[in-house]
Amino acid sequence: MGQDQYSGPTGDIVIGAALTSRGAIGLHVSVGHKATPIGSSQSVFGTVTLIAYPFGSALDNLFLQGGLGVGHGSFPVHTTATTVTRIDVTHPALLVGAGYDIPISCPLWLAPFFQSYGTFGGHRFTGTLTPGAHESANAVLFHAGVSLKYYHPGPAGSCRQRAPALTQQ
Repeated sequence: MGQDQYSGPTGDIVIGAALTSRGAIGLHVSVGHKATPIGSSQSVFGTVTLIAYPFGSALDNLFLQGGLGVGHGSFPVHTTATTVTRIDVTHPALLVGAGYDIPISCPLWLAPFFQSYGTFGGHRFTGTLTPGAHESANAVLFHAGVSLKYYHPGPAGSCRQRAPALTQQ
């Protein structure tokens, strides 16, 4: 619900495997939590994630990310001006993201990133604080940060060399 959006700390973990020097698959879990004036707000997303490095040259380390999975959110909401209730939603979820790998020391990378998670399929309900407003019971998490990756995309002895990109064919 737009009236109950809060920002707070998030964290995630991914474990996976390289499919090629330009792509990886993984299991990805992201968690967000925030204590709010009306109760705690929490979200958890688990997705099967694909990461692709489709560009070459200066953009060789730019990655795009997408995934499908399940998201759960638990949020306090005002049902009247004085009544607070909790909405718990668990629905299918979608992840989209992008980032850039910066080499530290083979095979360690720093990766600034942005991800957007969202559930879909939540039921619609009419808000009581905003007459006539229709809102959806879905969870959304915007997640930005810097991650530390252990990733060896290239051949043995050269962990930074990727195969030619789609734009280099």
